[in-house]
Amino acid sequence: MFPDGQDYRRPRSFTDTPLFAVVNAAACATAALAAAACLTMWAVTFTPWARHLPSAAFVPLFVLMFPLFGWSVWLISVARRPRGASRNSADWMKAIPRAGQVLVALVVAAAVTGGLAGGSELGGQPGYHPTTHQYTLNNHGSLTVVSRAAYLQALGAQNRLFLGVTLVFLTAAFAISYGDWSRHRPASFPPSGSFSPSRQPRPERPRPRVPVPAPALAFTAAVALAAAAAGGLQIIDRTSGWSSHAIYLHAGHSVAAQLAPGQYTVFAGCTEGMTCARLGPGSVTVRGANDEVEVGPDPSSDHDSEGGQPFVGELSFSIARASAVRIELAAAAGQPVFVVPSEGQLARSLARWIALAAAALVILALSLAGLLVLAVWRLTSDSPTLQAGMAPP
Repeated sequence: MFPDGQDYRRPRSFTDTPLFAVVNAAACATAALAAAACLTMWAVTFTPWARHLPSAAFVPLFVLMFPLFGWSVWLISVARRPRGASRNSADWMKAIPRAGQVLVALVVAAAVTGGLAGGSELGGQPGYHPTTHQYTLNNHGSLTVVSRAAYLQALGAQNRLFLGVTLVFLTAAFAISYGDWSRHRPASFPPSGSFSPSRQPRPERPRPRVPVPAPALAFTAAVALAAAAAGGLQIIDRTSGWSSHAIYLHAGHSVAAQLAPGQYTVFAGCTEGMTCARLGPGSVTVRGANDEVEVGPDPSSDHDSEGGQPFVGELSFSIARASAVRIELAAAAGQPVFVVPSEGQLARSLARWIALAAAALVILALSLAGLLVLAVWRLTSDSPTLQAGMAPP
């Protein structure tokens, strides 16, 4: 009988080789990093200030879910299936360690709870029409025009459902691959010679003074990487789409809008020769529920470009508190005119995202530095046993 239950007299298959263990360890580590990133983004959808994550942030995780979960299914149903057993005999619960079962159960419960909470907020698939500048919810072909706030709320609920499903499959893939790795480590293989890399003794040199264990450092690095990516994508998305939700004005037609507190700029289009439409203070009127908002010349002369056409800020006004207003352009300007939050307000809205990304990058650098120190200690420490085994005759 062999101590680990493996019969070394039969020919070894690919699943019994260190290469297979390395591939499975890589799949396990990738699933862990992807699950940590997915968990961070899923939690962000509950916040009122970042629920509308751009799809570029989580679509790669959804795509990565298929090969990782497919690997785990093949692992327990084909690679580790007992000889002579049927293909339907794979025991999923035995393939996952007890701690992994608890983790998967918690993730499933969180995803179901978040999905039920998001289902009440999702009245249809959210969409935006750039030609009409309207936000809609598509419920089986029935379009409902909604406000931007309702659109963002529905978009956050949709992202939460999407990320919840992805998180469940990534966590299951991690738990299954980790369970197989823990049961079939390379150290359990028989030595093939006088020196085997899988039989390396523990380093004799004292452990570096890194106060955090390596698994905690790896998890922290994964979360920090996800936070930095989320912050960077939000900065890029908000900067590139700064005027994508602009309020376009047409002469003789007032536009109703719900504006948040802040400074707003009225942009007027320019020709290729930079001949811009001129708007006087009386060209645009902004009326609230009780009084008229003062509109004056834009002191900053902000510039913008939409579809290759240049725009320049002509007028500006301030909203003291969130309120519904009606904006009207008195006469045709000969060029498109729209209203967007000022560049200063955009910079202030990005301040916390910049701080989050910067803090996450610092934590990521410290975590990777700690892992590097531990890896160098592990790989370069000399051992008397190792030196004796490698000494020339």
